[in-house]
Amino acid sequence: MRIADFLVPRRRDAAPAAAVSGPRIASVVAVELVSPRMRRVILQGETLSEIATVGFDDHIKLMLPDRALFSVDDTDGVQWTRRNYTIRRFDPASGLLTLDLALHGHGPAAGWARDVRVGMVVGIMGPKRTRHSAGGRDGTILIGDETALPAIGRCLDEGMLESAVTAFVEIADEGERQEIGLRACDRLTWLPRSGRAAGDAGEIVSALRQFEWPGGDVRVWIAAEAEVARVVRAYLIEEEAVPRDHIRAAGYWRLGVQDGGLRLK
Repeated sequence: MRIADFLVPRRRDAAPAAAVSGPRIASVVAVELVSPRMRRVILQGETLSEIATVGFDDHIKLMLPDRALFSVDDTDGVQWTRRNYTIRRFDPASGLLTLDLALHGHGPAAGWARDVRVGMVVGIMGPKRTRHSAGGRDGTILIGDETALPAIGRCLDEGMLESAVTAFVEIADEGERQEIGLRACDRLTWLPRSGRAAGDAGEIVSALRQFEWPGGDVRVWIAAEAEVARVVRAYLIEEEAVPRDHIRAAGYWRLGVQDGGLRLK
């Protein structure tokens, strides 16, 4: 299948789109290690400047070829894998789209993240806008693991919520900490697993038990391994009496399952 088959033609005199829903073509212009287990990939494409993204957890669908691809004219026989990735940063003026990819797992997306090089070509669909954008009037709590860091990092770096933000982020070890911008009212707590396997909610729940919850209208956002997200949400509802409709929870991945993300209801 040729990547051109996914393209959405755009008239030269057409006005910029309010949101992008069709596939775009982008090239990798920079690759760097943010931490030993997180790789940052910066993409640029002629039509990426048209992307509309306002939510900190807006995500795109990345179309990954099954081999190193450096030209849109060299796609005969290529098989495509589609995976969702949260936008870490977007600059509409330059058309630069930044993604942070967690280096875990053994599927085609994990392999691409480990092997990606400058000049490679990918397809992009979206972004899909999320419903969680305003936060609570009196505070917002962000909870997640490494896979949630792109969303949490973007939210904090760009000051995307008016209310104070408190974030809890589980990471493999101290080496996975990142430099993230914080306003005076924001707080970020790192929770290193330090040898424990991923997929256990114990460290996060323990941190939340010690947290002094603010009063008023507080909203909670959770993104982690699916069972971890489910356990944390249940703890908040049952033991902290957080209203169910004040929580948005998603399983960004599932232990032992490729592309196993899901929205928790």
